[in-house]
Amino acid sequence: MKTMTATDAKTRFGQMLDDAMLAPVAIEKSGRNVAVLVSSTEYQRLQEAEDAMWGFRARMAEANGFLSDDEQTAWFARMGEKLNAETPAN
Repeated sequence: MKTMTATDAKTRFGQMLDDAMLAPVAIEKSGRNVAVLVSSTEYQRLQEAEDAMWGFRARMAEANGFLSDDEQTAWFARMGEKLNAETPAN
């Protein structure tokens, strides 16, 4: 991954954009990494990978006994009814 200082990124913005089309470009400020510029194609790929990961985690949670939204709503309704029934009237 190519690294540029924030000053270089500012003065060579066009070159930085061209470089980011080929590979991510890390931008440093005061000696520490503060940002990474990626192409729009790479950003889209990362978004799709994240979406797939969250979808997989949701399917795994559901398969392992976690409740769906409808099941959660029904459970909370039952618990609310139970609490109301157990609470003595004043």
